[in-house]
Amino acid sequence: MKKFLNVATCLLVSVAFVACDDAIPSIEIPLNKEISVGIDIPEGDTSFVYNKEQTIEAISDLKDYADKLEKITVDSITYNFSDLSGGNGGNGSDATFSGEIKSFSGSIANQNKLLELLVGNGGSGQISLDQLMNSGTSKVTSTNVDQVSDLISTLASTGVTFVTEVNGNAANTSGAPYTLKLNFTIHGKAEAKP
Repeated sequence: MKKFLNVATCLLVSVAFVACDDAIPSIEIPLNKEISVGIDIPEGDTSFVYNKEQTIEAISDLKDYADKLEKITVDSITYNFSDLSGGNGGNGSDATFSGEIKSFSGSIANQNKLLELLVGNGGSGQISLDQLMNSGTSKVTSTNVDQVSDLISTLASTGVTFVTEVNGNAANTSGAPYTLKLNFTIHGKAEAKP
């Protein structure tokens, strides 16, 4: 009988611990992960293609919860262009750009596409660089939320290789290439057990 009581007590204590663990509320961690990519606009009237590869560092706010993440919600991805330079000191009014910008993690051959942008009046016409700089912040409409969530999960513990591919057309009469930055921010939240 005493043995039975000991076993029953152990079972009750175990159930109590499990029940308490389930009752612990999750921690919500806001996410605003910004990634910036440099884009070069060549001089002359030309089409161009290039890939830029960079390492995105782990998200420090998630490192302590890497093994405890329960859910990642991606609310939106926004982007803007900034930091125009070059062009013999021009303001970008003497250069136009149109084309497609893809950003993805993994290798070019085995890519997980995160976003795709068509620049220049929906990709059908060119836009001057000064207009691009003044276009403000926009929302990405072409993305794969599951792949973005996977990227955030990976960034909770380690960095990842990130590639931006530009396939565009430029008409640049400045006599020198321009450089600008594409900045996009992943807005969302992560839920984790404390």
